Amino acid sequence: MDIKRVEEVMSSKGVINVEYIKRPVWILDIDRTDNKVIIEGVKDKNLHDKVEAENLQEKQ
Repeated sequence: MDIKRVEEVMSSKGVINVEYIKRPVWILDIDRTDNKVIIEGVKDKNLHDKVEAENLQEKQ
């Protein structure tokens, strides 16, 4: 994904499924200072990280 697509996903309010390393995640925010995406695991709430948008995959 790129930052533009991350913004679109955020506006979908969770309708679009996103994965990080094959784990479902919520996109919480975008850190504009370093263009990274703040994520949290859907099932694994301990997964809370700031990652590159390119590392996120949209699930169809």
